[in-house]
Amino acid sequence: MEILQRAQLFVEYGFNITNKSELEYNTKAYYRSGTPGGDANIVRTTVSNMIDYVDNGLSFDKNSKMLTDENATNEGNKWAVMRWSDANKWLSDNVRSELTSVENPNESKYTTVLIGEGFGTTQLKPGEKTTVPVKLLLDKSLAPTQEDMRYSNWAEIVEVTKKKLG
Repeated sequence: MEILQRAQLFVEYGFNITNKSELEYNTKAYYRSGTPGGDANIVRTTVSNMIDYVDNGLSFDKNSKMLTDENATNEGNKWAVMRWSDANKWLSDNVRSELTSVENPNESKYTTVLIGEGFGTTQLKPGEKTTVPVKLLLDKSLAPTQEDMRYSNWAEIVEVTKKKLG
């Protein structure tokens, strides 16, 4: 058996997004008579905000550089720590109850909750999928006695923007 000394685990997350909204057009004729417009009139959705609930075994550092792009950092990708009370406003009652700490109802089960705001460049038509360029890097210092490591990550889109009828 080999013992690791001062080993560091880095986990880089990428995000795939699919627009599962219904097809709608940005024209008055579509809403008045159901007449569809052309491709340029299809309403596109942009992800405005995403929340990431960091596994309690991992750490977030805003200055961490991505493994796949050393010029990109968590902060540059617009990830920031947010208070649980601020995250609460985005959540439905059933999600909030699932994520709330049993010991302290004013806190999350997760010690770090992040808000990501760097997704605003990708506009998707209904049915389209994309891998967004924004990534997230988390890390952990490994102990020599650590045997089994399992980490999970839960991220959710909490706000989208659609172009409005002009």
